[in-house]
Amino acid sequence: MRVVPDQVSAAVAAEHGIKIVKTAKEAQEARKADPEARVFKAGDLLVPGRDMDGKLWTLQSINPYFKSFMKGGRKHGLFTVVGADDALKQLDADPAATVVMAEGYATANSVSRGLGGKPVIVAFDSGNFDAVAGALRERYPGRPMVIAADNDHLAHTKIGPNGQPLENVGLKKAHEAAKNHGAGVASPQFKPDEKGSDWQDFEASRGRDEMRKQLGEQMAAARIDAAVTAERIASLAREQDMEARNDPTTSADDAKVAQQRGKAAELLADTSAQLGEIRGMTADAKLGSRKNPRTVAAVKAGVERNVNDMKDKLREEQQQVLSPAVQPTADAEKAKKPDATTQQQGEPKPKKAAKSRSRGVDAGM
Repeated sequence: MRVVPDQVSAAVAAEHGIKIVKTAKEAQEARKADPEARVFKAGDLLVPGRDMDGKLWTLQSINPYFKSFMKGGRKHGLFTVVGADDALKQLDADPAATVVMAEGYATANSVSRGLGGKPVIVAFDSGNFDAVAGALRERYPGRPMVIAADNDHLAHTKIGPNGQPLENVGLKKAHEAAKNHGAGVASPQFKPDEKGSDWQDFEASRGRDEMRKQLGEQMAAARIDAAVTAERIASLAREQDMEARNDPTTSADDAKVAQQRGKAAELLADTSAQLGEIRGMTADAKLGSRKNPRTVAAVKAGVERNVNDMKDKLREEQQQVLSPAVQPTADAEKAKKPDATTQQQGEPKPKKAAKSRSRGVDAGM
């Protein structure tokens, strides 16, 4: 990371459209005067946004009152890492390491401290969770992954512009990304009247020791969540492969079906490997926490809740694969009645429309 300097050379300012100001008011005026300018405030912290190859695409500017991204920079799928300059290399070198991701830099920094300085991926905001989790899953197909999510537990007490209570967006987006990419979610559990929404807030209100304790409990339960999600994805991969094998096709579709089978086999292998590693880590977590009833209870609750959810969801998705869609009653009745285009005597029979191939699993994947 870097800090915005007091000034840059005229040549650099001209080439990159950079303007450096002293106050927030000056920044507002500079952006209004030149909407295309890249305006930075001296003293702000700059957080780099990079892709999986390490290429720098954008900068996030942070001060105690405001956060913003550099104008014209890309954010989708980009991240930075807290805890080590060569964090991805560390993860590459340790096949058993859990991939941990958080929303903002400050939260990720607290989580990293709570995990003894281990690297934590910064996704910048919850809307970027899915893209970053997808990129990480592609790079680490067999790794356990945990999203250390924000938990705005008081959001429902606030009314949004539409007159409805606000959603707990950070937690919702984390669970969506976890479901899509075989991850677990570890979020801070606040008391009903306690202020705060993320792990940094929890650390500030409860202290570092209590934060580390609850983070450990949540991480253990999250690994169970990740294992259940991985098993669900593996089951869907089996269903997809079964459908591809049983679906009659023409030779024109052979390449497509072969590609689908290959994708299913690859996903199945990856998730099976991931499941094995997560189960091993989960067993270690449970053995190491037998003396802590709260941790054991959290792990047990996570297992029971998520296994039941997985079974219900899997039944629905299997039904989509194995059962053909039922034609609506109105359409069925209409199909029985002759219309103006009814075949006349002696005319050739019209060709039947090709039966569409169900790909219900694709949406579930």
